[in-house]
Amino acid sequence: MNTEEGQLNSKITYLNVDNTYDMWESLTFEEVRRLHDKFVEERFWSQFHTPRNVLLALVGEVGEICELFQWKSNVEIGLKDWSEKEKVEVAEEIADATIYLIRLAHLCNIDISKAIKSKMEKNCIKYPVEFVKGNPAKYTTYQNIENKDYSNNL
Repeated sequence: MNTEEGQLNSKITYLNVDNTYDMWESLTFEEVRRLHDKFVEERFWSQFHTPRNVLLALVGEVGEICELFQWKSNVEIGLKDWSEKEKVEVAEEIADATIYLIRLAHLCNIDISKAIKSKMEKNCIKYPVEFVKGNPAKYTTYQNIENKDYSNNL
């Protein structure tokens, strides 16, 4: 491993037991998009980055995350029983998937920050605290409680 790879690997992080991150935590969606755009442009890969191709790459990365969890029983929050190597692998695959998701949003002219805010607002309406607190049921099981159809507010 060369020095540059070592420096990069030292920047890979995950939520530590003491809930700390390294300096990369402050990357915005826009900064990630720009970093990845530069990465793609330097390699002349833009021609291959259609929404379809990026979506398929995203699905592949999610599959790689699934492989890391496959055959593990009762995975605890924080991956407490996992080795450092396994935790780094999970961090890398989640990073890959996130990068592709941000790229896909950009290629589809979607402002991911606005989309997330809008979706969270809809979810708050769809899943009102007074009906769902501590209950994982889908909203359709309680949408007509008290003759109020919460799905009409979407």
